Amino acid sequence: MKHWKAILGVIGIFVLGALAGALLTHRLYMKRVRALARGEAMVPAETIARRIGQRLGLTAEQRARLVPLIADTRQRLNRIRADTEPQVREAFQELEGRIRPLLTPEQQTQFDKLLAEFNRRWPNVTVTPSL
Repeated sequence: MKHWKAILGVIGIFVLGALAGALLTHRLYMKRVRALARGEAMVPAETIARRIGQRLGLTAEQRARLVPLIADTRQRLNRIRADTEPQVREAFQELEGRIRPLLTPEQQTQFDKLLAEFNRRWPNVTVTPSL
């Protein structure tokens, strides 16, 4: 009987370790996805240039010239995102307002919960879930 307890203990520890690893991986993944959705750069320009360089067989000089191009474009995209975010947010708020009259009171409550859950999980993201 002691033999089985030891085996079950080892299996239990393995399962708990697997669950902990899966939870940690999920949390880290979601952190990166949220950061990307907010427009935060997760991958340095140098890393992107290196990856492109490997695939295209670029020389060191070509990669070095590519880095500032990527960095400049990233800054430009961040400015565009910042400039257009209020318009995007307004468009989605308008859409939500146009959806509400189509819904029953029960559906409106569910819709509010859906939006609240989305906003809780994805703060600072302008888009609306499933729209």
